[in-house]
Amino acid sequence: MKPVQVHLFHDRYFQLSSQDGKLHLRLFRMSRIDKILRRIPLHTSKGLEIGPLANPVVKKSENVSIRYVDYADSDSLRKKYADDPNVETSRIVEVDDQWGEKSLVDLYGPEAFDYVIASHVIEHVPDMIGWLQEIAEILKEGGLLSLAVPDKRYTFDLQRPVSTPGAFIEAYLRKSIQPGPQAVFDHHALAADVGALAAWKETILINDLRPYHSPREAYEKAALAFSSGVYEDSHVWIFTPSSFLDVLQIFCRLGLCDFVVEDFLDTARNQIEFFVVLKKVSRSCSPEEQLEDQLESLRMAVRKTSYAVTWRSS
Repeated sequence: MKPVQVHLFHDRYFQLSSQDGKLHLRLFRMSRIDKILRRIPLHTSKGLEIGPLANPVVKKSENVSIRYVDYADSDSLRKKYADDPNVETSRIVEVDDQWGEKSLVDLYGPEAFDYVIASHVIEHVPDMIGWLQEIAEILKEGGLLSLAVPDKRYTFDLQRPVSTPGAFIEAYLRKSIQPGPQAVFDHHALAADVGALAAWKETILINDLRPYHSPREAYEKAALAFSSGVYEDSHVWIFTPSSFLDVLQIFCRLGLCDFVVEDFLDTARNQIEFFVVLKKVSRSCSPEEQLEDQLESLRMAVRKTSYAVTWRSS
């Protein structure tokens, strides 16, 4: 699978605030880094971070075994973001491996890592199902995939509808390796300046939103990507916490997912992201036992969300 080019989401979106209740207060006092890492024993595990750019979740040290993988080498990334005011090019980390011509299994071999981290990456990947399957291949049994995922209700994706299950299935069957013209157009035409605090207070009027791009600009980007094959980085997938769990349970029922939900943190008040930790399932289980474990883990995660998920009986 071709790696995703992802570096559109920047730290300026992270605004801290507290919630009522002891549990919410305790979670609030955790940094976002702590939330991503809270299930991972860093000092006794071997890990991989996807797309760290200038803000790695795990920093290299003598006591931590971590590798960085991206779609390009560090020098190429510095050149690409030289004129981007949101990226400090001097802080871009040294990339260990390039994910492109070789798959992750080709790069590292099967079951090479105890954990994988992807912060604001999954929404960019052209084929989310295939991406999850490829990561499962390089994780040891019981290995963890820790995700930070933007909640569209409080970001520039506010105007976009959540992604439907069929869209994920189409991308998987087509083995998509780059965002399609619809995703590119919607990403640019509908992205707008949204303040998280205002979104939480529900004081935003859709008609007053300021789009980042005109429809003409969005069309030209989509047309160029379609006609030339140029990779146009975009938010391909749009989530809320409940919609994420909803599509995940469909993947599980179809036998397309090798994970259970190990941990789930709903979007905290005045924040813009939720956190999911997926654990690679045991191969000793039968397909029926695996599905039962997956659905139970999803039910437990749903109880931690503010919105119900429609669970299918078959």
